[in-house]
Amino acid sequence: MKVNDLNNRLLIMATLVLGMAALAVCLIPDVADADEDAAETSYVATIGDTGYEDLADALEAAMGTTATIDLISDATITTNSPGTAIVTVSANTKLILNLNGHKITSNTRLFKIDQTSDGTEIAINAGTGGKIDVGNQRVIANICTSYATHPDAKVTINGGEYSGDYPFMLYNLNEFTMSDAVLTAPTAGIWLGNNGVQKLTLSNVSVTTSDLDSVGIYLGSVKEATLTNVTVDSASTAIEVKSGTVRIDGSSLTAGEYEAPYGLIGHNGSGSGKSALNINNAYCKNAGVQSVNVNVTNTTLSYKTGV
Repeated sequence: MKVNDLNNRLLIMATLVLGMAALAVCLIPDVADADEDAAETSYVATIGDTGYEDLADALEAAMGTTATIDLISDATITTNSPGTAIVTVSANTKLILNLNGHKITSNTRLFKIDQTSDGTEIAINAGTGGKIDVGNQRVIANICTSYATHPDAKVTINGGEYSGDYPFMLYNLNEFTMSDAVLTAPTAGIWLGNNGVQKLTLSNVSVTTSDLDSVGIYLGSVKEATLTNVTVDSASTAIEVKSGTVRIDGSSLTAGEYEAPYGLIGHNGSGSGKSALNINNAYCKNAGVQSVNVNVTNTTLSYKTGV
């Protein structure tokens, strides 16, 4: 073999070795990028470009601002004080919470709206598969210490599944709108207490309750309510109305039983009535109305066991 040929072959082999080494280096992830990716994956939520490892911190940061919280993974909130809300909503908070198909699990209440929450708006967008499970607590507890002060607050729920005991317990709220949602609760899915809600709109909502003294939807104090394509399956009363103008259309109301002689539509005073639809005028004064007006169309009333 000639010397030139040998040198050429050695040069080619050296070039190949260097090329393979360079390729191997390119395939090794950049250490900084790897660390950055690891940090990003530890976040459960973001507000803009800011990531949060704890959803409670994100909720607190959003108070008093206009903010959108995006869940990027399932989130769990645990506190040693169950029953205490994670946040009391500050005045003029404009919050959008996008579940993006993820699940929030909490052992305490998420939001409390009170007299200091004037001018607030909260919207929860579930996305496909989005869920909130608060155990025996509430997703939103709107309990005011005084019924005289009425904050201008609005809540909108778009889609999702919600589990809790009274997951939506609302007092002194201006507007509550819920669509395409599923509620599961032992005692009540939606509870409107004294001076509850000025305007309630439910569409394509399903509520299931399990306790023997439960009520699927309790319209204790409401001025105006529209329920469209609402399904209630209750172990006791499906819907109880105590004030305001209520329109129910295209719905299915199933009670666990009904009490004679009242039947499927009961008019037996405040509380304790077992029927698919129980109507009385107990809280008209608190709601600021003079009477109860209920209009039911295209709706099925039924019971499971009977008495």
